[in-house]
Amino acid sequence: MTSHQREKIALIVFALLIVLSLFGLCWYLVAGHSWNVAASNIDDTFGEMDGYTAIVFPGTVDPALMDVESEPKDSVNKRINPDPIDQKDLKKSEEGSSNQTLSSTKGKDKPDESEHARTKVPNTAKEELENSDEAGEGSLDELTSSSLSEKEPLTLEAIMDSYEEKGASVFKLETDNLAYYEDGMILKRQGHRYGVFSVDPLMPYKAIEDKVAYFDSYNVDFIVAITPSTALVSRVAGIDIVITTSNEKLFAMGETIDGTFYVNAPLEGEVGVILVSPSNVVSAKVVS
Repeated sequence: MTSHQREKIALIVFALLIVLSLFGLCWYLVAGHSWNVAASNIDDTFGEMDGYTAIVFPGTVDPALMDVESEPKDSVNKRINPDPIDQKDLKKSEEGSSNQTLSSTKGKDKPDESEHARTKVPNTAKEELENSDEAGEGSLDELTSSSLSEKEPLTLEAIMDSYEEKGASVFKLETDNLAYYEDGMILKRQGHRYGVFSVDPLMPYKAIEDKVAYFDSYNVDFIVAITPSTALVSRVAGIDIVITTSNEKLFAMGETIDGTFYVNAPLEGEVGVILVSPSNVVSAKVVS
């Protein structure tokens, strides 16, 4: 084997080592982050959250708007403005049904008592429950209170108390009141400093950059922006967490794009939670 051949083999081996190193680095960034998120979920499940920070915020997405967005446009238009042909057909159908009813009842001055007795049903559900009370099957009040207690929703305060009991440091964000963070504020939790500000559609791009620079000057650990649309902040560097208050169709557990963690506020009546682990791994979940 000549020296030229040995040099060529050495270069090939060196190139393979570089490729394998890059592959390992990519695997660590992707799979390693996923394992860290999974570890956060495990700690949350078993209630061992010392050193965690839980950011809790109310849902702001209107479920009615979600239904309209998911419905095809032609279906929405047809529902709002019915086709004139359909209206005529409906009118003919109603007239035919009415004529049939009149002809079927013609000549009957009195209803058949036996038929009436055969088709009689209780007037209300309450009447049925009262009848069951007499049979010893429980009272109406007990059944009603039991049904209400089963459907009682979790409150945001109850979820905050739950994370505090698990050992996490907790603070709430008013995602339903963007004006509250218009000037920006710095919150301190678990040795971390969180710079929080809101972005509205009329806010100039330069003003957003100035907010980020202001927080950087105070050495905050996480910059959090609350905005109705990701498009308003997607070109701004330096923001760590973005919470959108409208339906941006993001992944339920959040998405990391160009180093920024994006999460959608949940539906009204639900509660969003962002977890920051002791190793600064950010994840999110929805509690309903």
